[in-house]
Amino acid sequence: MVHSCISSLLMSWMFSSANSSLSHIRCLFPMVVLWFLWRARNEVPFQGCSFSVAKILFNVDKFLSLLGSSVALSPSQLIVDENLLVSSWFKSVPPTKVTTKAVSWLPPAAGWYKLNTDASVRDTSASGDGVLRDHSGKVVFAFYKEFGELDVLAAEAAALEHGLQLCGSRGYLPLIIEVDSQILVQLINAIGRAKWPLCNVLDRIRHCMLQLSASITHIFRKANSVADFLSSLNFSGRHIFSFNDLPDKCRSLVRLDSFSFPYIRQFNVKVFNPHFIYLKNSFFSLSPPSGARSLL
Repeated sequence: MVHSCISSLLMSWMFSSANSSLSHIRCLFPMVVLWFLWRARNEVPFQGCSFSVAKILFNVDKFLSLLGSSVALSPSQLIVDENLLVSSWFKSVPPTKVTTKAVSWLPPAAGWYKLNTDASVRDTSASGDGVLRDHSGKVVFAFYKEFGELDVLAAEAAALEHGLQLCGSRGYLPLIIEVDSQILVQLINAIGRAKWPLCNVLDRIRHCMLQLSASITHIFRKANSVADFLSSLNFSGRHIFSFNDLPDKCRSLVRLDSFSFPYIRQFNVKVFNPHFIYLKNSFFSLSPPSGARSLL
């Protein structure tokens, strides 16, 4: 009876407008609220937390505002409801494509650190960056450094080497490394040698990895959002950042990563709106307490 009543209310709410779709704001809001209600209910018996309505409302507001500040929402989700207060959270994004895959940044195991790096080349001038985070997704430090005239692959390698040197000098180990250059990962893990002078950089990277008990894997650029955003900035020289030093959007991306928020990697051409998929997958990627019960 309860299940039927709630289902009827949700259906009535979600389809209260002829323009409603699975990604519309009228579907988005109830799902976010229900997710945090379900999570809060399970935290009472399994984590000893108290049930707080104020905390649920705060988490709902924070989650939706993070989606907006990281440009993960679009105006098409507000059709007919453009006058809502939350409309300021919605910004234009490029249309997505039919074939998609959800990709997320995942935190390392307790006691480990994860280093994500990236690089960019503008007018033959290369720069690299990276961010080190702990098992809770908190930023230990981030960095940015100019390298001069390098190609993209050499800049990716230089950024990784610099990040490893910073981790080594500060004693952050063991370490998991993620880069969005599949070629760089293959070269580092390969038995053969690359061309000079890249081979020397790769040898130094392997040596650092051995000292830091590090392993390296490829990550899609979408899931490497923090490092990718830092590479788009235009600094000069070299910089070390704490979390509070990072730009507002970058901090929002860090917080979304702490939820293991899934980004949609696009493949083909047809246009559709995947934000319901973003939300649905982000719910299930937020690990519920062990033994959690169903929503209803």
